[in-house]
Amino acid sequence: MNPARAFRPANPHAMSAIVRASERHTIVAAEDIVDERGVKLWARDQPVSHALQQRLFERRLREPIESCLRAVDGVGTPALERAMREWLEGGEPLAAAVVPHAQALFAELAQLPIHPAAQLMLTTLQSDRPQAFSHAVQAMALAGATLQARGASRYEVRVALLAGLLHDIGELYLDPVLLDSAQALDDAGWRHVAVHPVLGATLLRESTDYPPAIARAIGEHHERLDGTGYPARSLSSSLSSLGRLLAVVEAVLGCAQSEGPLPLLRASFALRAVPREFEEEWTGFFSHAARRVESNTAPPETPPAAELAEGLEDIGRRLEAARADLQRIHECEPSAALSSTTARALHMIERLRVGWNAMGLWCPGVDSASVRDRQELVLAKMELSRRLHHLRRECEWRDGDLLSEQERAMLAPVWSILA
Repeated sequence: MNPARAFRPANPHAMSAIVRASERHTIVAAEDIVDERGVKLWARDQPVSHALQQRLFERRLREPIESCLRAVDGVGTPALERAMREWLEGGEPLAAAVVPHAQALFAELAQLPIHPAAQLMLTTLQSDRPQAFSHAVQAMALAGATLQARGASRYEVRVALLAGLLHDIGELYLDPVLLDSAQALDDAGWRHVAVHPVLGATLLRESTDYPPAIARAIGEHHERLDGTGYPARSLSSSLSSLGRLLAVVEAVLGCAQSEGPLPLLRASFALRAVPREFEEEWTGFFSHAARRVESNTAPPETPPAAELAEGLEDIGRRLEAARADLQRIHECEPSAALSSTTARALHMIERLRVGWNAMGLWCPGVDSASVRDRQELVLAKMELSRRLHHLRRECEWRDGDLLSEQERAMLAPVWSILA
């Protein structure tokens, strides 16, 4: 998907969401909406309706539709303050990381500049995808609290608040079926989802006057320092500090959405499971918060020692078997697509093995481990299993459509081992 094409003509998924939001909010044309030839399609101050959506169909606009619409009663700082306060008072574990910094954050939030285009999209998000809006508010709070704890300037905190709030705004431009499906996405579906950081960054660049650092960070919020992220597979040397922060925040919130106990502890573990995957400057905030929670929380029960040891040994065997098969395929003069896929898989497995060794999982000593060490091993098993489950998707999504049926058949046993 070409990001620029998501805005001219108007993206159909975003436009459908805006029209649905207009049933609950007053959304009007902020100016005359004209196509690239100067033909007026909609008059200034005229409310948004299905008729506008039909008129925009396949028409290239002179200005992005996001710049041409205004949410009169849309989401502003009061709505954001209410949403953040509800989250902090709701007793959710991740909120504990923000509570010590809440007073300072509310002071900055009250002064947060909400650009009309951003307000339009936030209003649409709140109305059409309330869970995604809650995710945005939580990311805003976590990003701001991380900077506040570091003693950053008020300007830096506000930039972090905005970046966290808007980091997933690109998802409004995707088919909601891809986001809401209970089934695992195929490669084509994942390729569409994986481009949402670029769409969000492009929207801000084209439709707002926010500092360029915000758009850049939003485009980087799924990247990893070791090149295992997406969509660009960027390395640490090319990633901004704010982008590295958003990557940490997104990973933390991802852990909170997964099943299992103590999401803050799981998040802290996930951030350090593989060395040099996330920026230590930002992961430390969550490690400290996790330790505070841990000191006030009874540790959950761990599985029997034999079961835990067996599970870890099984993961180790699968990692080694998959690595050996991938190495054999990689060395048999494969096509460019297969070579790229196997090289990425080998790199990611090697990164997992580095984390495996760093955690001492090659010799866990489960029987003699303390309660805390056993809990760490439980977290390790959960995190490694999650990563293995997604490894095929993360290796194939860019080049999978270039693989031949024979090459797919060669890789199928490897993915089966890891699934």
